[in-house]
Amino acid sequence: MHHSPSSDLPLLLLTPEQCRHSTAVQRRLAELNLSVSVVMGTLCVLTTPFWGALSDRIGRKPVIAVNVMSFFLGVAVLIGVLSHPETVPYQWVILAAAVEGLFAGMGGGQSIMAAYIGDCTDPGSRAGTFSLMMGILFGGIAAGPAISSFLISRFGNALVPFYACVGLHGFQALFTVFILPESLAKDKQKEARKLRKVKQAEKHKKDKEDSERLNTDGSSMSTKLLVRTRKTLRPLTGIFAPLALLGPREKSTGGLDWSLPMVSLGSGLYSMVMVS
Repeated sequence: MHHSPSSDLPLLLLTPEQCRHSTAVQRRLAELNLSVSVVMGTLCVLTTPFWGALSDRIGRKPVIAVNVMSFFLGVAVLIGVLSHPETVPYQWVILAAAVEGLFAGMGGGQSIMAAYIGDCTDPGSRAGTFSLMMGILFGGIAAGPAISSFLISRFGNALVPFYACVGLHGFQALFTVFILPESLAKDKQKEARKLRKVKQAEKHKKDKEDSERLNTDGSSMSTKLLVRTRKTLRPLTGIFAPLALLGPREKSTGGLDWSLPMVSLGSGLYSMVMVS
């Protein structure tokens, strides 16, 4: 069996060139990338509906600020791992991904920013504004590697792009907290809080009815099992309840309109291809 010259050396003693040819390093890198993607993706799916609904009740600005700060903390942890590999385990990168995922991550941040733009624009100009935002986003994604390469060649330190990134995130957080205006009107926030109270009252009523049915001696075993299952799964169904918005809509002429589900499916498949 063929071994690379550096396969038996401690990984911390390898040079960058040896790392590129070490199967052990490449294997651990692939495992780390997979772990980061799974942790962040799963938490984003679970937390984005919560942060989106919270932004309806307290405004977009606080949620955007928290989301930006999670990126700041994530990059700061990454700098600590890269600058002190002997003392900071590389698994801390997964912790940084978990922090970003808990606060909705990049996908959730884009969703809340889209809501912010929707609050500030007229329906006639909204599509153009969204297109401009996506153009700026992908322009930054395209320019980022080139800027990073320039910074590394200019300063001779691979950590410089990360320092620049954490500085930009810090500036963005300060800008959001102290300068960015709130987009959602106070009366709409109040209406969202009132609607939440109504839903909580309905949920409490259903829980009470389920408890009464469980305590009724005349209820059959199948009924009690059904009630217990529904109570157990209710928090889970609440997490995925926003996905109902992506379902087919009834047409005024009859039948169902599948346009939105098809667009959502296409967007999801496109994202899978992009990250793979």
